[in-house]
Amino acid sequence: MDVWSLFVTIAWTVDLNKFRQNLHQFKTVQEVHQALSAVAPKMTNISEMARLDPDMRASAAQMLVKCFDGEGLSTSRNRVPPLSPSKLEITEAEMH
Repeated sequence: MDVWSLFVTIAWTVDLNKFRQNLHQFKTVQEVHQALSAVAPKMTNISEMARLDPDMRASAAQMLVKCFDGEGLSTSRNRVPPLSPSKLEITEAEMH
């Protein structure tokens, strides 16, 4: 949950798609999820943090490996699993 919350904080700070400006208009959690789903593809370097399914969402360790070549890890790098492919990546792989 902390990784997802960090993504929300970044989306709010960067204000892509006017996420911050429109925040007061969201009436349901689903509307927030939809807005974040629209922002995530534009933030390709951290989009794995925005996955709603916690089993598919990147961990902090995985993001440290991806974005900072593992700098700051407290876990042995060989214990950090690779990032799971997104549903789009799985679908594209199945088509080929």
